Amino acid sequence: VSKGRDMGFGAVLGFFSKLSAGTGEQILSRQTTRLMEHMWMPEMLTFFYAHGGFYLSNFLVSKGIPLLVFMWLLVLLNDAESNFEAFNAQSLGEDTPAASVMAKMLISQFGWIMVVFLIAGMAPLLFETTFQNGFLPGAFRAVKTLLTLSPLHFIFQAKLIGTYVTNELIYGGAKYVATGRGLPIERRSFISHESPQTGKPIAGLYNEYAPLAIYDGVELFAGCLLAMQAGGLQVEEGTRQALTWWMIALFMNVCSWCFAPFVFNPYQFDWKSYKEDVYHWANYFKDKPEPWLDWYKSGLDAGKGIRPSPTAVVFSLVIVGAWYTSLINKMHLLQSVFPSDSYNVLIQLFVVLPPVGVSGAFCLAVSALLVTGEVLKQTYGRCCGHHRDGDEAEFGEAPRLIEWPSASKGHDVWRPRLIWMAIAVGVFDTGEAVWALYQLVRIGWTKSFLAGIVLKYTEVTMLLSLVESFYQLKPWYDEEEQATGQEAVPPCLNNRLADVLLSALDFWLLSHRMLRDIVVSSFVLLGLLPFALLDKLRSSLFGQTNICNLHNYLIFRNTGPSTAAAATDWQIIPDSGVAAQEDNMYVLGVTEREWRRQQERP
Repeated sequence: VSKGRDMGFGAVLGFFSKLSAGTGEQILSRQTTRLMEHMWMPEMLTFFYAHGGFYLSNFLVSKGIPLLVFMWLLVLLNDAESNFEAFNAQSLGEDTPAASVMAKMLISQFGWIMVVFLIAGMAPLLFETTFQNGFLPGAFRAVKTLLTLSPLHFIFQAKLIGTYVTNELIYGGAKYVATGRGLPIERRSFISHESPQTGKPIAGLYNEYAPLAIYDGVELFAGCLLAMQAGGLQVEEGTRQALTWWMIALFMNVCSWCFAPFVFNPYQFDWKSYKEDVYHWANYFKDKPEPWLDWYKSGLDAGKGIRPSPTAVVFSLVIVGAWYTSLINKMHLLQSVFPSDSYNVLIQLFVVLPPVGVSGAFCLAVSALLVTGEVLKQTYGRCCGHHRDGDEAEFGEAPRLIEWPSASKGHDVWRPRLIWMAIAVGVFDTGEAVWALYQLVRIGWTKSFLAGIVLKYTEVTMLLSLVESFYQLKPWYDEEEQATGQEAVPPCLNNRLADVLLSALDFWLLSHRMLRDIVVSSFVLLGLLPFALLDKLRSSLFGQTNICNLHNYLIFRNTGPSTAAAATDWQIIPDSGVAAQEDNMYVLGVTEREWRRQQERP
């Protein structure tokens, strides 16, 4: 029945996504409570681990390292500055600096015990293969599983399981997901684009996994860099060597969350395909109308009700409060030591405020100019008779994430390229943050400066989430009015000022979110570049053969097609049941005869 065959990375995670969401519903059901109330303790623990406990433990595992990095960074940046001798550890009667304290804590959690944990995770596979084929084949199978980067797959799987089960517990909405069992024989594109042959949309790996894991992976990597810059590894030699296990755990998590979907993508590092990925990536952000905008709007669920839960709001406030407390204490200390006009209350206010003033004013000015210019053009055209039939083609609808009812609804507002707005907003936010924290840089308080950067980033992220929640509120008219087109217009929005404010809010939100995707996708593409260059070097040395193609060994446990050109000879078309050739779709390691034999199975 084709249920036991090998499946690809996406097919496996698709199964776990619907299983996790269904388990979330099962945890909330009364039947689970009644079952566990009538079980003895051993049976109840067995039932818990085999059902909800397995998925909740994956959530805790995926959240453990980010929380440890947050604590590591917070303690390091809250430590005394190196050039402020009056408040260093020795003057306070303490012999252990913050870096050593955190290092000892991390060593106690991440040491040689990781090997035991790894062996315990592989024990079922080892025992099963040993019982069937003997110890040596079982050990060889376990070693081969490790060498083919199975830890990266299971780390990413734990992340997705935790995300789906907690989203179900918080938001609900579990439903059946149609997941196929196709073989991993197609190379998926890096980012979504339209097929040049058929014009149909082709889904991209980045679009599918960025909200689930890639964003968090890049933030985790940035936190690790900040911790190292703050002196997290400036400890004794023996302690630094013991931190190797902790660094290995960080490295595996960052690599898995950021690159696992691409590592397990067939022919990901083919040089020609990589150049096509870069081409589609550039067009994805600069094309007009922007494909990125449609993708972002599809994931926002605008008008379907507010999404953040009280738990998520409280957790965000705790994060912001921790960094605010750390930075404001440093500023009070600075003001008490240097009671001058340079460190007055206004300076402290700029230090802790989010850097959104300049970018907000810029978006407001752009929105006002565009709306005013369109009003003047319409007035001039009506008065002087200069209106032409083709004038409307130069203008598009304002980038409203939902249709806000207003008296001016229907008039068109020209929209600039969002990519230029995103770059400008990023420059303004960075400049405002550095300007507000310049006093800390001037006196050499590096840790306080880094704490201020983290605080401002956290505040901007929280504000963006609030604006998204504002767009997720249900519209101000019921379903009957929406169906008949008779919208209830609030008086506060019945003017041009509302158009300007809402368009500015649209610009500000969309610019920041596009900037995030540009930075994150660029980071991932640059991380894949060295391996693509190595594949190009391999092709130049060995020709079109697949000699030394380690990525094929990773995906298929063999070299795949005898030549790279053979990989483009056939493409599976499920609907027609025939094989054909098309760009960007490859049958890897599967001949036409093998494919037809797969199709003939019942």
